[in-house]
Amino acid sequence: MRLRLALFLLCFGPAAFALEVFLPASGTANGVFFSDARIFNPNDREITIQAYYLPRGNRNNAGEQPVAFTVPARQMKIYDDVVATLLQRTDVGGIRFVSPDEFVVTQRVYALTTTNCGAGSINPCTLGQFVPGRELPTAMTKGVILQLESSAKFRTNLGAVNPNAVPARVTWRLYDRNNALVAISPSPLQMPPYAVIGPTSIVDALFYSVPPTADLSDAWVSFVSDQPIFAYGSVVDNGSTDQTYVASIRDAGTPGSELKTVTVQAKTWEFTQTIAAPLKKGDRVRFLVSSMEDTHGFALVDPEDNVLIDISGMEAGAPPVERTIELTREGKYYYVCTVFACGGSYMGHSQMYGEFVVGPEQ
Repeated sequence: MRLRLALFLLCFGPAAFALEVFLPASGTANGVFFSDARIFNPNDREITIQAYYLPRGNRNNAGEQPVAFTVPARQMKIYDDVVATLLQRTDVGGIRFVSPDEFVVTQRVYALTTTNCGAGSINPCTLGQFVPGRELPTAMTKGVILQLESSAKFRTNLGAVNPNAVPARVTWRLYDRNNALVAISPSPLQMPPYAVIGPTSIVDALFYSVPPTADLSDAWVSFVSDQPIFAYGSVVDNGSTDQTYVASIRDAGTPGSELKTVTVQAKTWEFTQTIAAPLKKGDRVRFLVSSMEDTHGFALVDPEDNVLIDISGMEAGAPPVERTIELTREGKYYYVCTVFACGGSYMGHSQMYGEFVVGPEQ
């Protein structure tokens, strides 16, 4: 038995226990952002590492071919502008490093601040952000990404890598500084094997709809995936273009049980609504109702005509009125204006109504 086990380890050990390390974001963007990587060999002998470039675009990258390189014993290999110099590729994506031996990968992503500053140059550049290589066992199925910001001073990009040879289905949720759920991905986003998404703006592609009134001056994101993934945020200073890398942290809770938000704005003879996430029976929902023009009211009834919210006398420009309710029934919910002479016309008042659908409990 011992001989059989020894033969198994000898023949299959290195392949079975290969170390995989991922850089979730790397590359050259717009000739402004560069990525300098360092690979350290802690062993007392030379090792060989295979590097796979993983292009962004949420595509299947399982067919990408590796570039092999060696690192001498107890030495650090330097790759400035790593995607271009090591992998001979352009644009932005992830990198997968594989070796049967121990190794360490780190990276600095920075922006040029003068025309004389280039990749690897000693001329002044932004401090940039430190991006550690992530070992495969540290990928997670539930995580949170904190201290994100989207404002006049800062913007935030989100990104993720599926480090698996099978697809991953990921649901994303965005929360504002008041911890209210303001946006959700419309359905689980399928990431093909070794796919890379982002970096993309926090208010763009991943989410259902982000209300324009959402306060993202201090926001956070959660995700749930059926396969472990790497996810991150990158907060960029709009003035200096310096960035801060924010790795995801494990989430021990149950995402999806939080407060959802519906924003309703009244104008002259019309309502506009923004629903941050699909509504389901049993959801707790915060309504933010306001008037942009004239004086209006707001009454909400459930599918059995029970009045859930009744607000009157909302003046134009006043702060939104907040009401929180629980949706106890599925079906169509209706709302109307309760100020009959709004906009100075009883005729126009008849157009002041809206509706939304609440789905079955999940």
